Amino acid sequence: MYRKANFGLIVLAVLFLATLYFHLRFADSRGVHFLFFAVESALVATLADWYAVSALFTRPLGIKWHTDLLGRNRANLTKGIVGMVESELLPKATLLSHVRDIHFVNIGMEWLESHLAANKTTVGEKVWVALRQLLLSLDIDKSSAFIEQKLKEALKSANVSSLAGEAIRWSTREGHLDRLLDHLVGFARERLHGTHTRSAIRDLLESERRKYVNKGNFFKRQAKKFMESMAEKTGVLDLDDAADALYREIVELVKSLEDRNHDLRLLVKDALERIGDDLQSGMTLSTGEINPIRRAVDEWKNDAIHRVSFQPVISQLLNAFIAYMNRDEPIKYWDRELRTSDIKAWTIDFVNRYWDRFRQDEMKKDALNQYARQLIVHVVEKEYHRIGQIVHKTLESFTDERLKQLVKDKVGEDLQAIRLNGAVVGAIIGCVLFLVLHFVYDPILQLLGNG
Repeated sequence: MYRKANFGLIVLAVLFLATLYFHLRFADSRGVHFLFFAVESALVATLADWYAVSALFTRPLGIKWHTDLLGRNRANLTKGIVGMVESELLPKATLLSHVRDIHFVNIGMEWLESHLAANKTTVGEKVWVALRQLLLSLDIDKSSAFIEQKLKEALKSANVSSLAGEAIRWSTREGHLDRLLDHLVGFARERLHGTHTRSAIRDLLESERRKYVNKGNFFKRQAKKFMESMAEKTGVLDLDDAADALYREIVELVKSLEDRNHDLRLLVKDALERIGDDLQSGMTLSTGEINPIRRAVDEWKNDAIHRVSFQPVISQLLNAFIAYMNRDEPIKYWDRELRTSDIKAWTIDFVNRYWDRFRQDEMKKDALNQYARQLIVHVVEKEYHRIGQIVHKTLESFTDERLKQLVKDKVGEDLQAIRLNGAVVGAIIGCVLFLVLHFVYDPILQLLGNG
């Protein structure tokens, strides 16, 4: 368009010279005079428009007065654009009214579901991938220090005694205590196999015999040794037989403890339940006094918070867990096995089920949207001034040439069209003036002169 406008100016200049020649050559020809008048008017209008448009960006003909308007008035232009954005294009009230009308949760859910459908995946799978990436990118030292800090803060305010009491009661109620006792009994049964247990019992009896014989004054020791010698000779004292008998009794006891209704197991469970009740209530139920176990637990908790560093343990657990997540080897606990694939399947299933429930729960979606809306409104009200700052900073970062080029890119064609339209309008005005002068004004003057 810029080239067209310049070309039009050149054409008008040539036409003007041509019509000027014919006007001088044929001075009495009204047709030539009419054409000269029209071309002259068009050229004047085009030159005026060229000067006006050029004065926005440069100094046409070297004239400094009221030219290069964009460069000279850049500060006012920037201020005006910022004010227009803040007060007219994007005022705070309008922005807040639109924010209050938007349901951000539904928009987010629609985007997420379309994204999931396009990638043929689920929310659970996306969450699992994100969790794995988060674990792999963890800074172990910083993470363990952060977890330790939060753990100690939670322990300071937590009622550990009550939680421990509830844990004991829950483990008893759900059968976890029975499984623990089964595991301990099984471990004891395995340890009893072989001769090392009987040998340990024999060594223990021998150690106790020596302590007993060597205890007391000289006469007592001599009397004990004599009696021991007589008992061994008569067969009354036989440590091997005693060790065998004690070993058999222990084996029978351990075997009997496999029965979950054994008196000793029931006694242990009953004692633990009473301890759990005492820890939860804070009082010993039988006496009503402050429970010493609870006092000991609280003292241990406070001492551990101040003296014990959990960070090394947390670091080891994090490293072990990350290493475990990178392979699919089973971890055995009690009578079960746990693999990474099991954790993955459980996590995906849990997230997908929760997502399905959330999609159908309009109350939760509205509550979450209300929170998101309040957050965004708060951000807008607090940080609204940043919009003007961003616009101002962006415009200030432009050089004069870049700013001018930006304006040219946006309205340059319209400005050049003004030049072309000016030529047309100038020619029309020249024609109208010519007709008025020769067919209205001149006859009136002639009438007035003759009169």
